[in-house]
Amino acid sequence: MKTITKIRILNSLGLFNVARSVYYGWGTSNPRILNFYSQLVKQGSLCFDIGANIGRKTDIFLKLGARVIAVEPNPECVGFLKRKYRFNKRVVIINKAMDSQEGEKDLYACEANSLSSLSKEWIDETKAKGRYKDFKWDKKMKVATTTLDQLVAEYGKPDYCKIDVEGYEINVLRGLTQPIPVISFEFAPENMGTMPECIKRLSDMGSAVFNISLGETLVKFVLPQWVPSQEIAEILNPEHPQYQYGEIYARFKILG
Repeated sequence: MKTITKIRILNSLGLFNVARSVYYGWGTSNPRILNFYSQLVKQGSLCFDIGANIGRKTDIFLKLGARVIAVEPNPECVGFLKRKYRFNKRVVIINKAMDSQEGEKDLYACEANSLSSLSKEWIDETKAKGRYKDFKWDKKMKVATTTLDQLVAEYGKPDYCKIDVEGYEINVLRGLTQPIPVISFEFAPENMGTMPECIKRLSDMGSAVFNISLGETLVKFVLPQWVPSQEIAEILNPEHPQYQYGEIYARFKILG
């Protein structure tokens, strides 16, 4: 049975988010995953989970003793998050999208809600490349937007900010004017064209160094040491097809 068929059946039964939460639940106790994130998240850390979806990363951060600001624009996912964390005082759920400024934007909701995006260009690119050719983005809704700067002003500077926004990364980073100790965001063939600008924006904020992890396993850094922006930009190009899916990590030395 095709993945898209399974998703549509689960959606029709109202069980898609529940099934994914159960499936991904193993990650909250997987020693390799917890060990990886323990390099970035400590007991008492403040984490921003931008594009929280159903809380997969939030669960990991909580397991490591962090406080989490979970930001998610899709009301379906927000409802799930509110039920999931209704008794957890270490989680704040914000029903907004992140952008370069406060306001409103269109969210294109996918039947696989983890693929919902504010970027029509990213959706068109995924269809053109064929990776998600069977999926439909057949709902459009207005969502409120805020910025990372505003989030910092309200909740404090996080120790780690994870961004997973399906092709809208540069817009999110344009809403940040100050370094955060560690920031990560997704790279894939469909958003590779914006990666140089993302890297440059971060390096312009201060003395940033970079590393990457591959795929969704997220259990180790690929590079033996953190490298400057020029080197990470050279690695993430079509001449290195082994580096096509994963996460970019930027680390800053925060003074004061």
